[in-house]
Amino acid sequence: MTVPTSPTSGVKAPLNIPMYLGKQPGAPSPKQPRQLGHQANCDTPRPTFVLVPGNAASQLDATQDGSAGGCAPFTSPRMVYPDPSWAKNLKCLLHTLSVTYDSSSGRYSNSSGTQLYSSEGGWPNGTSTFVLQIGYAGLWHHLGSSYGYQAGVDMFAAPYDWRLDYDGLDQAGQFDQVAARISAAVKLNCGQKAVILAHSMGSNVVLHMLRQQRFQQWRERNIRAVIFAGASIEGIAAMGWMIQLTGTLDASPALTSYIPSPALAQLPPTVLDQAIYQVVQNTPFANLVLPVVGAIDEGHVLVSTPSRNYSVGQQKELLQDMGSEVLAALFDKVQLHTQQLVDAGPVPGIQSFCLYSTSVRTPMTLHFSADIPRHRAMKRPARVTWGAGDGYIDLQTLRRCSKIVQAGNVVEVAHPLVDHAGLIREPAGLAAIDSILAEIGLVKHNPKGPRGVHG
Repeated sequence: MTVPTSPTSGVKAPLNIPMYLGKQPGAPSPKQPRQLGHQANCDTPRPTFVLVPGNAASQLDATQDGSAGGCAPFTSPRMVYPDPSWAKNLKCLLHTLSVTYDSSSGRYSNSSGTQLYSSEGGWPNGTSTFVLQIGYAGLWHHLGSSYGYQAGVDMFAAPYDWRLDYDGLDQAGQFDQVAARISAAVKLNCGQKAVILAHSMGSNVVLHMLRQQRFQQWRERNIRAVIFAGASIEGIAAMGWMIQLTGTLDASPALTSYIPSPALAQLPPTVLDQAIYQVVQNTPFANLVLPVVGAIDEGHVLVSTPSRNYSVGQQKELLQDMGSEVLAALFDKVQLHTQQLVDAGPVPGIQSFCLYSTSVRTPMTLHFSADIPRHRAMKRPARVTWGAGDGYIDLQTLRRCSKIVQAGNVVEVAHPLVDHAGLIREPAGLAAIDSILAEIGLVKHNPKGPRGVHG
């Protein structure tokens, strides 16, 4: 079937939707052998393009030994996320996605009986999974039609295990996995250094990786430029707490932010809300989306309840009050790490850009009619105090992205339909990406001529 690449463009892109109806939840997802495939035409190659996607935009596969969590054993890999057939056994799904943290050793591990990893989506292609097809359909279509890019030839994606925070990603070898995929993509594409588009939480992953001393020579050999698009490095304002407290994940805030809050507050949490709430409580990535002190004023109130308010400086107390002891234990470490990443400035030797949207209502304070419960999803807030931003990240935090790029390398998109996800889908967002690619040296595709000349 085909789907619109944006609500406004009218352009459609092909989409293969998995329809798995077997008795065991999770479509089979066998590992494929790693093969570089055929090298591109090296007469006039274009720069390698690599997407490092946002949170929850990488498919997760797993095996289970059936020893815990209400799971039947399956020794052949199956898709765990985002396969809807897991509605048959949500208990097992939540168990399989959970991460265990040992505070005494500082080690992260999968839940009992689970082996879980991000699906490769083809090596080194990475773009072939369902979640990347649908989430970035507009971007893939645009790069192909405007520049002549081809998936698995000179256009790639680098998925990762989005459940983890910085230390967890490092322990699980996720930074090395992303680097290995980029190296393979560059090698396949005639040695052309990569232009990385890091979207949302992908910006956290890329910035941390490029900061590491062990990747210094690697980045000099493989990276041409980085675009931090809708970077959530310093958190996503009150939207992070909307997800934490209610399980509500709003995919299109440019449209839904105008639905009256009192009407939404009357709706009880759905089964999906409850599932998202449970997953978030048991996955360390949740700390990465909470606002960092300094990005938003320490005294700014994020959550208001009848008995007390919780400011940016009191987020650890809020985690403790809602019963998220593991997240509370990791909170200070993640906040400090993020501050150090940003304060270090631009990555030396890498041309870097910030891209974000500015004209979508963004939640700044959530006003709840009840106090914070322990271990239970709340109804949506009775009222929301709004500010400017991209629907997820407030404008003040977005503009701090300028600290990690060279002077003048910031592009703002002021369009009411371009929200956090619309940035890589809507025509105005794609036009902004074009402007940055032109600065890097890419030229649009001429179907009657050669592949294009790039400096």
